[in-house]
Amino acid sequence: MNFKECFYNIATQCLKEIPEFIRNSADASKIQNIKADNDPTTLADILAENIAYNQLKKLGDNIDFFSEERGYLLKSNHPQYLIQMDPIDGTFMALRQLPGACMAITAFLIEGMKPIEALVADYYNGDIYWANQMQSCLNDKKISPSKCTKLEQAFVSTCYGKRSRFSKILEDPRLANRTFWISTNGGILDMVRVATGQVDAYLDLMLGYKPYDFSAGAFIAQQAGAIVTDGEGNTLTYPSDPNVRCKFIIASTRELVDDILLYNDN
Repeated sequence: MNFKECFYNIATQCLKEIPEFIRNSADASKIQNIKADNDPTTLADILAENIAYNQLKKLGDNIDFFSEERGYLLKSNHPQYLIQMDPIDGTFMALRQLPGACMAITAFLIEGMKPIEALVADYYNGDIYWANQMQSCLNDKKISPSKCTKLEQAFVSTCYGKRSRFSKILEDPRLANRTFWISTNGGILDMVRVATGQVDAYLDLMLGYKPYDFSAGAFIAQQAGAIVTDGEGNTLTYPSDPNVRCKFIIASTRELVDDILLYNDN
């Protein structure tokens, strides 16, 4: 199954059409739906989903396709692969034409829910991060994480940007009292920046993320050499249900994972 070509076709089209739609149409920000987590689905999100759907349906009849905004858009009688997508991670930023938004897509083998390929495309600058089971690349150049081992030296990213989450960071001794620098409005782009060494760790140990919100970033970072664990530092397993949340840590080294968990009181 040639996911790389398909994913790149989706990314190329999304990187062209989504920013153009946002720049040129007042309809881009029109809300079509409010999801269970109170986040809106906009027409820009749906356009990105439709671009992916039109490419993925060409791959054959053994694929399920689940996207954040509308759930299953392809459902096979005998699926071998599950494709999960976040069409615009950071819609709030994308609609304001600010850095921080991307599309993310991951292919899983359904047997064992094993990720095998992923792509993340930056809507602002056009960068494309991609990984398969053998390598991890940024714009076709291999990447690798930092060697950071201590929180006191680490740039850590998480997502406490929402009002409901922001105060929680001050109550978390793993971060607030010990980390050198904390970014609190992170997303999938900061996860793949663990793969490049620009960010030392990304984590969510509170509510957790649904797989389409982090699997692409986690897989690309892991294939570059980073460590990916669940919220307790064990091997991360992905649920077969795309709506089940996972707590996770993506870190440059095993030592940094252990340091994050040193005061884990959850």
